[in-house]
Amino acid sequence: MCGLAKEQCETALQENGADVEKALAALIDAGRIKTDALKPDTVPLELWERAAYREKVHAAEQMMLRRRGGPLASLMAKLPASGDPGGLLTGMGDKVAELRKQLVGNKTPEQMVAEDEANRRKRFEEGKRLGLDLPEGGTFPTLGMQARDRAIGRRREAFLKANPKTLNLPPFPPLELDTNDWKGKDVLAAWIGYYTRDPDYTDEMNAEEKAKADGEFTFEFPRLDEDDQNPRPPAPEQVAAYAYLKEHQIELRDKILERFLKLFHEARAVWLKDDPDLELPKLETIDDMKENILFQQFYMHPYAKDGVAYFGLSFACTWDPDHGAGVLFHKDRIIDIGQAEQGFRTEECEADGGEKLE
Repeated sequence: MCGLAKEQCETALQENGADVEKALAALIDAGRIKTDALKPDTVPLELWERAAYREKVHAAEQMMLRRRGGPLASLMAKLPASGDPGGLLTGMGDKVAELRKQLVGNKTPEQMVAEDEANRRKRFEEGKRLGLDLPEGGTFPTLGMQARDRAIGRRREAFLKANPKTLNLPPFPPLELDTNDWKGKDVLAAWIGYYTRDPDYTDEMNAEEKAKADGEFTFEFPRLDEDDQNPRPPAPEQVAAYAYLKEHQIELRDKILERFLKLFHEARAVWLKDDPDLELPKLETIDDMKENILFQQFYMHPYAKDGVAYFGLSFACTWDPDHGAGVLFHKDRIIDIGQAEQGFRTEECEADGGEKLE
């Protein structure tokens, strides 16, 4: 339950009237048990909170000690007059104390932790207000909850490392199980030969980049459960979406290129109005796109409509190398298109009437 030797556990139990939780609390308060020794299945959340809080206070104490000059500076401030003739060292200690006040506002470690937690909660509530996808079903993750989740994650990682699982579910390639995702590697032949030509490269270098544009990609998408012994496979709606992508990849590619070309022309007029000297690629026709876009990533979303899940694609592109390009699909309908983030954001799935897969 706590990771200590049997004799230490028995002593703690004797000192606390055979009350297991009281014994654990005492060991936590004494700094003898940390969160990484607690068992997620048997230790109540209250004790996780207690241990996680103590660790964060201790970290704040260490940080303050480093900022105030370390243990030596702390000792200097406490020297008796007989050990500090002339008060030189005590004066140095006072200077360090003043520096500490400037750095941390003369707060105690407990006050620093309380302030940090209040700010963390404020940021969480702001994210909730903005509709961001938050963990814990929208519940604020306390220190104890975070520590317990990390422990569960470590245990699951160890289990999967010892018991790797691969799922064969066509049309997906073999899918490897991870704690949070299904992972795989595949090829979209429709994107072979599409790459981002670099004007600063030689023809030979660009030819090498083109040769690498083989349509191969790795992907991962969220699992629908956390049962590592009997994991739930991707939903039938996700299987249907991947089958649609593979079967219609050429039509989808052409639709993507047409829309991106149109968007580029619209953006180009705005960009050049703001900066007439801005260097932009020459994109006049669909054929020009072949040297200006590189397929990079596939996203399978946990949202579906009419029996088919939503999916996204993202790309490197020459017209916006910093932000890339992305598109969100439901079958052959473009739901969202623009920068790379449009491929992996899920807000538009819900806005389109998609329901989350449970």
